[in-house]
Amino acid sequence: MGTNSKASHQSYTVAPAGAADSDDDQPGSGEGVNEEYAQAAANFVLATELAQLIGAGGVDWETDPNYPLLDVPDDPVEQFDQFAEQIKAAREAVEAMKAAGASDEEITEKLKELKAASLAYLTALPAEELQQIAAAKGFEYPALVGLSGKAQHPLVHWLDPAYDQDIKSKAAIQAAAHKRYQQLLAGETYGGLTLADVHQLEGAPMPPTGGGWQATPEQVQQAQAALAAAMEGLPAKPVNLNGEELAALLKAERHLADSECPEMGDELQAAKARAHQDVDAYLAKAWVKAHNTQLAAKDAIDAGLITEQEAGLVTGHQLVKLIRPNTDAATLDLIKEGIAKRQAQLDDLDSAKSGHLPIGKDTTGALTLAPLGKGTPEQNAEAVKTAAEWAATTGKLYEAQKAVTSWKSQMVLPPADLTAQHPGLDKDNLVFPYKETEAFNAWAKQQKLTHLREVAEELGMTAAGKASRAHVQKFIAGHFDPSWKPWQVNFAAEQAEKKKAAKAAAAPPAPPAPAAPSTPAAAAATSTTAAGPTLTGAPVTPGAKPVSPKPAAPAASGGAFAAKNKALVAALQMAGATASDLPKRMESAQVAEMSFGPAQSAALGGAHSKSLHQGPDGGMWLFKPDKQAGGARAAAEAAASHALDLGGVPSVPVYQKTVDGQPGCIQPMVKGAKTLGGSPSSWTQGQVDSIVRYHVGAWLVGDHDGHAQNMLETPSGGLVNIDRGQAFKFFGQDKLDLGYAPNSGYGSVPVQQQLYSAFMGGSLAAGVKVNPAVAHPVIKSFEAIPDAQWRTVLHDTAHQGAKAGLHWVPKMRARAAKQHGLAADQVTHTQIAEAFLDHACERKASLRADFADFFTKQLKLSSAAALKHGS
Repeated sequence: MGTNSKASHQSYTVAPAGAADSDDDQPGSGEGVNEEYAQAAANFVLATELAQLIGAGGVDWETDPNYPLLDVPDDPVEQFDQFAEQIKAAREAVEAMKAAGASDEEITEKLKELKAASLAYLTALPAEELQQIAAAKGFEYPALVGLSGKAQHPLVHWLDPAYDQDIKSKAAIQAAAHKRYQQLLAGETYGGLTLADVHQLEGAPMPPTGGGWQATPEQVQQAQAALAAAMEGLPAKPVNLNGEELAALLKAERHLADSECPEMGDELQAAKARAHQDVDAYLAKAWVKAHNTQLAAKDAIDAGLITEQEAGLVTGHQLVKLIRPNTDAATLDLIKEGIAKRQAQLDDLDSAKSGHLPIGKDTTGALTLAPLGKGTPEQNAEAVKTAAEWAATTGKLYEAQKAVTSWKSQMVLPPADLTAQHPGLDKDNLVFPYKETEAFNAWAKQQKLTHLREVAEELGMTAAGKASRAHVQKFIAGHFDPSWKPWQVNFAAEQAEKKKAAKAAAAPPAPPAPAAPSTPAAAAATSTTAAGPTLTGAPVTPGAKPVSPKPAAPAASGGAFAAKNKALVAALQMAGATASDLPKRMESAQVAEMSFGPAQSAALGGAHSKSLHQGPDGGMWLFKPDKQAGGARAAAEAAASHALDLGGVPSVPVYQKTVDGQPGCIQPMVKGAKTLGGSPSSWTQGQVDSIVRYHVGAWLVGDHDGHAQNMLETPSGGLVNIDRGQAFKFFGQDKLDLGYAPNSGYGSVPVQQQLYSAFMGGSLAAGVKVNPAVAHPVIKSFEAIPDAQWRTVLHDTAHQGAKAGLHWVPKMRARAAKQHGLAADQVTHTQIAEAFLDHACERKASLRADFADFFTKQLKLSSAAALKHGS
């Protein structure tokens, strides 16, 4: 035993008798077991048995203790690696079993079995080996945990491979060790250990005592006195901290931290540690505003700690972290990654501004684009090219501006200074899509359709040749106005043309013209009056009034019950129609393994780049790369799609996927669908009910971008929402309120708000109403989702979004800081993600009460009060 070899986990193909011929693919349901489940179950057994064998030293003590079945390394760290590899394989097997259809109860039992095996191995290790392994795995100061005398050593949990490494409970163990080390640095003891004891136990050298300037003991005392004076001058309530006070505090702390005085030895190190703790404690409660850090930034620039560029691309909290001593390397790296990302966005903005075709507006606000179809063919071709270039470059400039303006006001550098350096941010150069669309439409009305089609073709519209004026103008505008998706408009134009052609082909030939009547009586028998046609062949008395056909008697209504029953049947028919038109949701793992064809040429402009790819199923799939967030936004869109599906809200399935090396999300195209047309006054009761149900799901996933162009009518008459790229964006700050539309400045008003405004204004079609009762089944479905499942569905959204710094992160960071009693910049990504998941569960729990209040208080629908009682 002890060859230092590692046991490797292999997958063994297992097919139970009869499985191949059975139609039953549910595990444990009778005669057959599906192959994927059987394979995963076999892998789980193999991995857990190997893990237990490693814990036993590679020997099966019940058979032959003298004959090792497995080579297990003597080195504790290598042996742990071997063990952890099997636990990881067992966890992967459990996930595969779940994907293959294993029940929740079985998954729970398997996880318990796995965790028990892991715990048994780790609790058998002595404390010295736990510390050795933890140190090798990056745990700092392992000698400072496990001194409380509790039965289970904290490092058992920190090392346990049955749990993710970035969970809150593991982070708390490391945080406790850091806090105790700071106590030692300040000259205190912990558990009877001194700073020197800990470094001796861990075999690490003592930390350096200084590093900036040579000081005498008297000068160190002066530095301490200066810091004490700076602290004494601070306001009792840190929220009132101003720029001069903050700059003085940080400068005094840095001056002391940079001192070096060999004569003082450990005493100086302890003084620095106490000073760091004192400043930490104060700043943890302070509200560090960006403009209050400008003086501190100037001091840091003068001291060579940061550059002017860095100072202009960080928030106030980030600046303080950058210039304070003892900030850990991981935090510094994260801040510098943010600086690099913002600089890249500024570079993109400058590029977009330089490439923008500046077409102005006259005194009436009309575009000064040259008219089309005037002059020579060459001149007209140039005018077409110019119009297309203006649309495309305006869209690029808008996207670049939007990326920068999302963080510009939070930076230490005044926004005015940033604007002065980057002309693309100047108010005269800002692109407002709805205004550009308004001006463009006014110009386009003066142009011939044939010429506008040429502009659309220049921009890539494949259906431009026979497209209507409305489709052509929307396609062109979609290149700078996110309200329109050019690929959708192009698709709608293609479908309209196909429908028109099919209708023409199916139309019966025109009947021959009737022969002239031979007699006055015959002529009278076929005459038509304003009252309607007479009955052909009926005798007509000259001078008598023509007889109109008697209208059919209306069917008995059956009262209110019949009306409700009719509405219910219509709703069920619409739901069934929608479900039949949508592609069925697959497991994410299945899509992850699918191969897609190369990007195909298509009109896919709009706010974000997209591409079409042929899938292995032969259909077309839409891929949206997530360039800026590295997949975090894609995870959010995929999770929102999954969430709506769980609640019974029709949803096109969206999956996180990497295509051609780019992270993003992919979804199948809905064949034959078209954008929801017309104004609310033209919407049917079925469509209105669908929008109300959709609103429940949209609120739950924080999507406030569902305008009418993002609602598709399916071929069977159903209604489904698409494009949830803004899901969760405003989480924690949004409101279930008629007036809340965060994208209204860009011309995007959610479809439900258009509906409610029309309802309250009395402009819906006759007999069409907003019925709160249709929201009940959706609310009930969401309520039935356990919190544990809900957190699992949103896990990647929360954790990837926290690391990528998505729009919702500041709100959740503040929530986590309050919950844990930390400064906002001390909150970990895991704590931010957990705060997000907590908020998501709270929103689900209050869904019924929130919508009951919304319908009763804002729409004045007293009948909605019944929602609170589950009806």
